[in-house]
Amino acid sequence: MDFRFLGGVLFFVLASLFFLSLESGSEYDSVVVFRNDDVSSVGSDLKRFNDVFAENDVPVTHSVVPETIESSKNYNATCRGFRRMRGNDVRFAIHGYNHNGSEFKNSDWNSIKDKTDSIDSFSRDCLGYRPDVFVAPHNAMSSTGRILLNESGFDVISADRKMAWQTGSVTVRQNRTEFLEERPLELGQSSMMVDRWDTEPVEFENLSLLKKEFDESVERNEIHVQTLHHKPLMRNNQSGKLEDLIGYMSEEDVYFTSFDELIELFREDRIRFTGSGWKIEK
Repeated sequence: MDFRFLGGVLFFVLASLFFLSLESGSEYDSVVVFRNDDVSSVGSDLKRFNDVFAENDVPVTHSVVPETIESSKNYNATCRGFRRMRGNDVRFAIHGYNHNGSEFKNSDWNSIKDKTDSIDSFSRDCLGYRPDVFVAPHNAMSSTGRILLNESGFDVISADRKMAWQTGSVTVRQNRTEFLEERPLELGQSSMMVDRWDTEPVEFENLSLLKKEFDESVERNEIHVQTLHHKPLMRNNQSGKLEDLIGYMSEEDVYFTSFDELIELFREDRIRFTGSGWKIEK
């Protein structure tokens, strides 16, 4: 028996498996996350909104406002509804504490610390867990707010800042878990469907502009964070615009995901920027 021949074959097989593992996964031009802000109740509007995403097999993250929920007479029913709703395609984020636009934009350490403590209590009592994602009210954040949210254990901040990793400008090649432990991922808003809040009813962005903003993210290979507000959308019979936008995005080679899945993909080294897109191991 020629052991040198067998050794050569074994080396070839192992080398092939190694290089195949490096090439495993699918590559996408962009990654899309839908973020639904100002959620404070469970009603028919939210259920119909969820149906749009379920029918298109697209995840959505609901950003909840703790103080509004706590002060509601339907608190217990709302919390039960949230717990039943949570699943792989429906996730939750914290949207400030009272949705005051300046609450996490100010630099008062004690004030922000009190709010993070209140958020933890609400999350435990209402949701049954503390979400890893923080969506800043009005996308406004201060350095103090970022420090305290990091200390509180949030893994993602979605606000006014995009880190280089979101835009594909920097590829983190090693120590990914350590990187995530050092700071939250900053995955900022790319586009928002509501244009003006000071009109009655609110004004929505033209679908053509929403498509253009998405196209720009695809062209730049960015992670596209699309902000929605289900209440005005559903109450003004604009669900068709959402369906058209999802349909338009689906025509491109993009990966629909949630903030939570992105955290896991990042932590487990199953997503990386290749220079021309995002390789993802499912």
